[in-house]
This record gives sequence, C-alpha cells and structure tokens, in this order.
Amino acid sequence: MAMLLNPLPDPTDSKSTAVPTQYSQANDYLDSVELIRQYSDGKLLLSQFLRRVSKKQKTVYPSGAVVVLATVFGDCYDMGKGIIKAALEASGCEVKDLGVSVPCHELVDAVVAAKADIVGLSGLIIPSLNQMVLVVKEMEKRGLKIPVLVGGAATTKRNTAVEIAPYYSGPVIHAMDASRAIHVLTLLMNPQIRETYLLEARQEQHELLQDMLHSIECFSSSPLSIQEARHRKFQINWNEWKPRVPLFLGSKRYGKIPLGSLVQNIHWDPFFQIMHLRGTYPNHAYPNILKDDKVGTEAKQVLRDVKLVLQEIIDGNLLEARGVVWFGRANSCGDDVRIYRNNESPDIVGTFYGLRQQVLHDINNDHDQACFCISDFIAPAESMISDYIGGMVVSAGFGLKELCDRVQGDDYKVLMYKAAAECLTGALAELVHDQVKHVFWGYRKEDMTEIEMDDALSIDFGMEYAKEGRNCVGIRLAPCFPQQPDHTEMETMWKLMDVEIHTGIKLTETLGMSPVMAVNGLLFSHPKSQCFAVGNVMEDQIQDYSHRRGVPVENVRKWLCLNR
Repeated sequence: MAMLLNPLPDPTDSKSTAVPTQYSQANDYLDSVELIRQYSDGKLLLSQFLRRVSKKQKTVYPSGAVVVLATVFGDCYDMGKGIIKAALEASGCEVKDLGVSVPCHELVDAVVAAKADIVGLSGLIIPSLNQMVLVVKEMEKRGLKIPVLVGGAATTKRNTAVEIAPYYSGPVIHAMDASRAIHVLTLLMNPQIRETYLLEARQEQHELLQDMLHSIECFSSSPLSIQEARHRKFQINWNEWKPRVPLFLGSKRYGKIPLGSLVQNIHWDPFFQIMHLRGTYPNHAYPNILKDDKVGTEAKQVLRDVKLVLQEIIDGNLLEARGVVWFGRANSCGDDVRIYRNNESPDIVGTFYGLRQQVLHDINNDHDQACFCISDFIAPAESMISDYIGGMVVSAGFGLKELCDRVQGDDYKVLMYKAAAECLTGALAELVHDQVKHVFWGYRKEDMTEIEMDDALSIDFGMEYAKEGRNCVGIRLAPCFPQQPDHTEMETMWKLMDVEIHTGIKLTETLGMSPVMAVNGLLFSHPKSQCFAVGNVMEDQIQDYSHRRGVPVENVRKWLCLNR
C-alpha cells in the first residue's frame, strides 16, 4: 500500500540523480507535508491551513496514494470533503472526487477502476447512513478490504460502530472533522503503525457496540410502552388559550429577496463553527471570540474575509434567495396532526405523523415527567377548537455551485463562498420566522387596514410592527429534527406547501434538500410549545407508527435507524 507522505529525492543528497525540477517539487512537497502535520496536530487552524495550501501547486506523485472521495447518494453537502481533498492533493495523493449524491454502484465501480487505497464517504443527513451501509455491503460483495473513512454531520463514532462497520470486514473509521480525517488517513497509510492503529480502532468499536446494547439501562429500568407514554402526554389546558388565526391560509412565496437585507440578521456563532474556531470560556461565542488569546486574531481575519465575500455576492447579485410560507387549519388526533382544506371544510388534505418519547431521562423524578410528541402542541379534535400550524422553507444557495466553480482550486475562497451562503440562509430563516411570529401570527385587527396582501410576499412586509416589541410566541421544529426524526415527513411538507413549485427547492432521493443550503420548519404558535428529543423508539411504537402511516415496518426501521 502506498504511503500518504511519500518519499521524494533529497535535494541535499549529492548522489541523487533527480533533476533540478524534482528538487523544487521535493521542497514544495515537504513544505506541504509540514503544513498538513501542523494542521493535523492542531498547530495550524483550518482557515490558516487552507489559505496556505490554496497557494500551492497541486502535483500528483507516482508513489502517491489513490483516494476516492464521494458524498453518498441523495446527499449534496460537501464542505468537509472539500477540505480533506485540499489536504490530500497537497500531500501528493491522487484524489478522485466523485462529487455529491453518488449512487452506490457507480461509487464502488469508480473505487475498483481507480485501484483506490482508501475510500472517503461523507453525509450530512441521517438517511446517508443507510447509503453508507449500502456502499460497504457492495464493497464486501466485491471482495474489497481497503479502509473506508466516514464523516459528516450524519455520522458519529457510535453509529459508525453500530450501523456501518458490522457490514464490512475491512476497516471502517469515523472522523469527526477534517483535521481528524487527515490524521486518520496519515495513520492508515503508514505501514509502520497502521495495524496497531486498526487494532485499537476495532477494540473501540467493539466497546461502543457493547455500550449500545446496555445504553437503555442508563435512562431507566425499562422503557415505557407506547400506551403508557401516551398516558403521560404533555398536558395543555386548551380552554385557557385562544389559537392565533394566521393572516392567510395556504402557501405564499417570497418575491425578490435583497441579500443585503439579510446580513444584519446573521448569527455569527455558526460561522465560526464552520471555520473550526473555538474560543475558551468566556470567549467561546461571538463577539467575545474576537478577543480570545488563542483564536481571536484568526477569528478577526476570517470575519473580515467573509464580510468581503458577502459584499462581493451582494454587489454582484451572485446568489439568489427564495422562500415560501404556509399555514393550515389543524387539529391533533392522538399522536398525529391533521390538516384541513380550509376554515370551513372538514376534508383532511394531509397528516403529520408524530413520534412520542418512551424513555424517561430522569429516573429520580419519573412520576412527573411528560412524554412529548409534536401533536401535544396542537388543539385536539375533540376540543372543537380550530387550531393552526405553519410551515416555511427557505434557501439562499441558488447559484452557489456556479460561484464555487469559478474559483475551483482556491480551496479557501470556496469555503468562504459556502460559509457565506450558509450564513445568508440562516439569516433568512430567522427573518422569515420573525415575520411569522410578529406579523402573520402576531397581527392586530387595527393593523389590517394598513396592510394589503400581494400574491408574492416581501421580506419586510409588516415588519414595522415587529419593532414595536409586541408579544410574539411560537417555535420552529422540523422533520429530521430530534422532535420528529423521520425524514419522510418532509414529503408531506413539500406536497402541502407546493415547495418545489414556489421555490425550486427540491427533495433528493434520500430526502435531503437541494440546494443543500436550505432550511425548513414546522411552526407552532402555542406558548408552551417546546423543543425536545424523541430518543429511543421501541418496537411497539414502530409497529403502531407503521400501521398509522400505512407503510411497511422495515421502512420505518430504516428511517428511524438512530432511534432504535
């Protein structure tokens, strides 16, 4: 197996027969290797590493390792993969980046054709775990034993050990982030320490698997049955609250959204997380991170850089933002939320299916604990109260791919463009939700003489009322959030809201969003609505959920693989 850090002619060796250009390549290569080592050891921050490595010429050396990288089928997020690619190319590896949403057989065909030394798989959304399982199963079927490195937000050490590794006799290693991935790759490609490292990794995965088998005991002596959990549902006195009637029912899309209007709503903490900049308490969050002793100087640098990129995007109108908001009359029925055609019709046009908590997290206070489900926040049908639920889907990522293609090879600039699009999308989501709370759900009757509803919404529509500081309530949850981890609920959202028609934001085959820089949410107005995590879902609820949805039990188990 090829070494990751490849030996090249020594320019100081008088017996070397290498030509002068090889000496120059050797020096450049060794400089790149030193950069990678410093980044892997934490001596260089991500942004510092990318700025330096982006300036270097990428050269593939004959003795370099062959690494195949891909974002698995149905997933379009590749920010971390791009960082790893930059590091590997700087080290002289031959990197074959297959792109995003790569089908399983196409991916494994490319691995075989390239005679790859290592495969790197990435995934943002939870269904990507199932795709990674399909890939390693196919590799096993074809007799491959090469190491597989998995990463991305969908993956953890635990689910790698439990969900993926058992299906492959070769090594399957989890990498938390780009710096860890580069460190792991270095270990895997070094024959002197490779076997020792793999032995330790397998032992750790065995321990994680054993921990998983006993983890339920950490929460309570036994999980509740779904019937017991329903008896513990979160109680709301619906006679004490009058549901807020939204300003409109159905879907309304936004017209042209000025990108400049979003910048002041950016929350900068997620940006510093993207850049892997973590200050120490009390300087862990913006703006205090800018004066942190360790990362403060670099935090100021990347903030200046991304603000320049944002200004470039705004001045050149290089990205496009789109969004849609929807409201529907609703009532809960058990664990589900039924949507009616309009205010008068009893016809049900859709159902959001809920999952209920079954594991008590505080065994010392188990008598008073509620078992939450999203349906608890909507008035039940038997109350004879007309309640409402909202939805939103937004993205500021239209045009991002073309923008990144323009600066291909400048890994730092690509990362900045992607980070800027993510910041703008997050700001748009916050602004739209504020508009929902303050205007669409927070309006007063006396305001209505001053507001006229056009076919397309404006992002500043009615927001002068938000400045009054009037009371507003409500939270934003979403399918694929811990409150409802079943991604298939997004299909109901897209159908009820006509999301693709209004915005062009699509669902991939595994229910990721495209463009990937997108945010969706279900909107609840009751002041006692709150965030929670469903946690472990027991077999009785899986069977019940399968029956209610009218889908095979195996489908439910697949989509809830991390909640079993």
